[in-house]
Amino acid sequence: MRSKPGRCLWLVCLLLVACSTEQRALEPMSVDMEFRCLFDGVACNGVCVNVKSDPRHCGACNNACPAGTVCHRGACSLRCGDGTTACGGACVDLTTDAAHCGACGRACPADRTCREGTCRCAGATQDCGGTCVDTNQDSQHCGSCNHSCGSQGQCINGRCVLKTYGSGADGVLEVPAGTTRVLNEIRSPVTGGAGSRELLLARPEGFRAGQTVLLHQTMGPEAGYWELAVIVQMDGKRAWLAAPLVHSYLIMLVHRAQAVVVPQYTDVRVAAGAVLQPPAWDGTTGGILALQATGRVEIAGEVRATALGYRGFSHATLCGTRCAFHGFYGESHLGPSQASIRDGGGFGLNNGPGGGGGTVGQDCAAGGGGGYGSRGGQGATGTNGVCVTPPHGGGYGGTEVGDGDLGKAIFFGGAGGEGGPDEDGSHPGAGGHGGGIIMIWARQFQVTGRVLSHGGAGGNSTNNSAACGGGGCGMGAGGGGAGGGIRIVADEATLGTNLITALGGPGGSCDCGGFPGGTGGVGRIQVRAASVSGTTNPPFTN
Repeated sequence: MRSKPGRCLWLVCLLLVACSTEQRALEPMSVDMEFRCLFDGVACNGVCVNVKSDPRHCGACNNACPAGTVCHRGACSLRCGDGTTACGGACVDLTTDAAHCGACGRACPADRTCREGTCRCAGATQDCGGTCVDTNQDSQHCGSCNHSCGSQGQCINGRCVLKTYGSGADGVLEVPAGTTRVLNEIRSPVTGGAGSRELLLARPEGFRAGQTVLLHQTMGPEAGYWELAVIVQMDGKRAWLAAPLVHSYLIMLVHRAQAVVVPQYTDVRVAAGAVLQPPAWDGTTGGILALQATGRVEIAGEVRATALGYRGFSHATLCGTRCAFHGFYGESHLGPSQASIRDGGGFGLNNGPGGGGGTVGQDCAAGGGGGYGSRGGQGATGTNGVCVTPPHGGGYGGTEVGDGDLGKAIFFGGAGGEGGPDEDGSHPGAGGHGGGIIMIWARQFQVTGRVLSHGGAGGNSTNNSAACGGGGCGMGAGGGGAGGGIRIVADEATLGTNLITALGGPGGSCDCGGFPGGTGGVGRIQVRAASVSGTTNPPFTN
């Protein structure tokens, strides 16, 4: 049988292939073997092998891999179990290995870990602009990225809080002998809601980003509460804060709230014969002295807020009071002064801590003292005569308000009540103003002079004046104002012996002699210090 030309050509090709692969064969092999190795691998020792995966011929014939390794892509590598990959002589999990995250050799930065094959910020940190930060502690990214606490703030548990003693940005305060320095003049009525970072300032002049402000609800049924806050941005009358407000602040109806800029000193020195005080309460703002110092506060002179709080009323410039109305009760956190109402016992009702006014009549019914840390004294009852059906009672003393924890709520002293008008005099004695508020934060605090927030004295009655005329005697005396609130926070506090006081003012006198106005109650004092020596009057709480 004759062979076909195609078969001869095929045989010739096989012979040519056998010759061309001679250098790879270690032993003679059949043409059929050589032909199959063209498709299945390399002929090694008469066998076709895959040098990319065969551990006995890894990458080349007779290149055996060591025990415990495998041949992978023509190279010997570790024998890795499920879910791991050989990288750099080790089996690694590419989904969690920080040195081989997602691929061999792809290392994560030191502040990141490998999760699901991706480099991510470690632990509770977050990626803020390419940097991993702990938003529970980072003051530039507090609670969330780019939420700054400002220069006076620090981040604790993801919330901006103030540094206890401030920033020291205003340097040293020196008050020389023979001078009076009024502090905290930048202030404004303010509104803001609890949980919000926004304040609305009625008078924004002087407020700016970076300042610490004290917010205080000064009047209203729920008054007294306060907090410190840091302004991070100003936009017209709107101030944006580093942290949400804890309380709400209102100025509608009888409510009055104020924002006061708190200066940030390193040290404060009030020389002997010098006075440091706040502006007086004017019915909307004032009456609060507040400062922070990173170093030492030394008071050889006086820091005082005496009679700078709630105001007693006076008709000294208003004629026509004879038998017209009962004396006005003192201002308090419940509202401004108004004419007292005589109760069934014949006495003038108070305004909570504001002392009651003396009732109208002949003669000498006195106003009650204001209250705060204790109740104010009762105003003297007058004699019976015209203008009123007996009894002709004095005003009730103002009530006690708040408690010893001034970190929660702090008040001015209640004002004393005005004396009761008689039938022929000029004008009754004014109620004494209550003491204001003093709040100082300092690493070291020492007093050798005085820190005082006393109530003002009740006024004496006047039965004959150039403006209103009058005669005889019998206009009622005013009640004294109550002491105010003083709070000191320090690492070390040296107080001396009763150099820090918040006492009530005395009542005035009727010009007939006797019949005094009620004495104002004491205020409240709190000293929070790791080390404290000395005493105060009234005794401080901690």
